[in-house]
Amino acid sequence: MARGDHIKVSRFGRLYTHHGIDMGDGTVVHFAGEPLRPRGARVVRSEMATFLAGGNARVVRYRGAGRSAEAVVAAAEAQLSAGD
Repeated sequence: MARGDHIKVSRFGRLYTHHGIDMGDGTVVHFAGEPLRPRGARVVRSEMATFLAGGNARVVRYRGAGRSAEAVVAAAEAQLSAGD
């Protein structure tokens, strides 16, 4: 995994997959809230271990040219600011 990667981890016996952005410093920007209930969810920055909650991270791969890692990180950080 690397800075700007879109990562995911299975939760609750693969009931759903939780997604986030690897910030490259041991943290992940992701939605936090009650599982399967989007109302009240917010964008947070958490330690990688907290995000993983015992699961294994997998990188989501995309075909073709995507945004640069810096653009992805900047967009994730903007979402943190938007919640203030």
